[in-house]
Order: sequence, then structure tokens, then C-alpha cells
Amino acid sequence: GLSPRAALALVHSARAWALLEGRDKVIPEDVQSILPGVATHRLRPAHDAARRMDIGAQLLMAVPVP
Repeated sequence: GLSPRAALALVHSARAWALLEGRDKVIPEDVQSILPGVATHRLRPAHDAARRMDIGAQLLMAVPVP
């Protein structure tokens, strides 16, 4: 799973993404945009880089957007 530091990185990245998009608050689409990059960097499922990229997409499909 993602560590507490990874969760903080996710929050900070989503805030930065929202700011770049011209908003002062984070929406679910911001998290969806940056999650693959943060998860790929933080999770190490295997030595295969292609599988690492799949994990971000799998996480997005597994969790419904509120």
C-alpha cells in the first residue's frame, strides 16, 4: 500500500495540479490525474516497469469517484 508520506505526496500534488488548472480547491479529477505518477513512483510491485504503470490505472478503476 501507499505509505503516509505517499499520501501526503498525493495531497500536495493534487493541490498543485488544481492550482495549475486555475482552481483553489481539489476535485476528484485532480487526484485521478496525478495518482498514476505518485503511485508508480511509490509502489514497487515488481521489477517490471510496465507492471508499475498498470498499478496506477488499476487503482483508478478499483475506486469509484464520489
